[in-house]
Amino acid sequence: MSGLAALLLGSLVLLFWYVLRPRPAAIHLALSRSWNAYGKIVATPFLAGQPGAVFLGVGDQNGFFSVFEGKSGRVSLRYHALGEIVSSPLYADLGDGPAWILAKRGGQTHVLRPDGVWLWKSRPEDGLAGLVGRPARILIEGVPHLVLADLRGQIACLEGRHGIPRWLRRDAASAGSMLFASPLAWDGKVFFASTRGDFFAVDAATGRDLWRTDVSNEVRASPVLVRLGLGRWAIGVVDLEGGWVLCRIDDGGVIARAKLEGGSIASPIAVEQGPAASDRVYVATRQGALLRLDPTTAAVRARYQAAPGDGFRSSPIAFDADGDGAPEILAFTGAGRLLLLDAKKLEPRLPPYPLGGEITASPVAADVDQDGQNEIVAALESGEILLLSLTTTPKADRGSARSPVTGFRGDGRNTGRFPAPKE
Repeated sequence: MSGLAALLLGSLVLLFWYVLRPRPAAIHLALSRSWNAYGKIVATPFLAGQPGAVFLGVGDQNGFFSVFEGKSGRVSLRYHALGEIVSSPLYADLGDGPAWILAKRGGQTHVLRPDGVWLWKSRPEDGLAGLVGRPARILIEGVPHLVLADLRGQIACLEGRHGIPRWLRRDAASAGSMLFASPLAWDGKVFFASTRGDFFAVDAATGRDLWRTDVSNEVRASPVLVRLGLGRWAIGVVDLEGGWVLCRIDDGGVIARAKLEGGSIASPIAVEQGPAASDRVYVATRQGALLRLDPTTAAVRARYQAAPGDGFRSSPIAFDADGDGAPEILAFTGAGRLLLLDAKKLEPRLPPYPLGGEITASPVAADVDQDGQNEIVAALESGEILLLSLTTTPKADRGSARSPVTGFRGDGRNTGRFPAPKE
């Protein structure tokens, strides 16, 4: 074959590959429905699956907790907690079936049946005040418990069925610090990060300190659970000045410590890459950068920059937007733009989508209206809640609503890992 013929053949092969190569589906967003809460929303809603339906629960700063039925849009529950609700609700089984769990800023926790009848409320003598982070659910000796942390540095572990304290403690080692971040429960331990820069673990059964590491700067973002290859787990945290610290779970030994390009109030997430591979970590900064990190070196593997002057106030999520079995990264900017990005290179899958108002809550996504496709829920600070339908070209198969993200941090233990590891 002559050189010219070989060149022509190679060009034809390249042309056929370019035309026939698999392309990601085009993704389209449209407003499907909206609701209104009774007050300003700063907390991420929760999507509760009940027989034959999905319900959206959201709390507001006027103290109302509202539950909307996803398919019909009707209001199924309004509950007045008589105090600001600024932490995300949780829907979980606490021993007598599923229940809504609400933590008030004033310090009291309310646990409600799905019909709105309250099962128990925490007692004033428990001493909690200023609940901003979401409680973490953990099994202790097979019994569900809730672990809460407040703005005075106090921590409580309450038995799930009746709210009876198993232990109460104040973090004396970081006196004067506040616990804004939601606790993370994993492997019989609970992990916390404080505004004094303390990153520490306690025994879930006793409340006893297990280890403590200095992060150096104020932390408001929740920790994240990270898998480092087969069977190895670590806990990471990012601070307000951009410090990233990754620690061993058992003893708190520092695996990595690095300075990122911007600080964060948005909690980082980890995304699974396979049974033997290390997770990818994503950090959204106040300066508007969304970073994909190597967790052990903090090397930036991909980067997306939001519009000038726009930063991130809420944690991103990972979910399968187009039904191809691979996750995308979904994030809201503080100014109210929805970003849907390829998980590997952080390249946009669609142009930034304006939501119509500022937003502090993280996104949630699932088949809310039971049509076989995922929808995205955006709760604006104004109190308006948007349900956005996702369609693809070519159309995804019915039933492609994979990898739902039903609430803040992905699961009731607040791991921040996608998909959530099995309990």
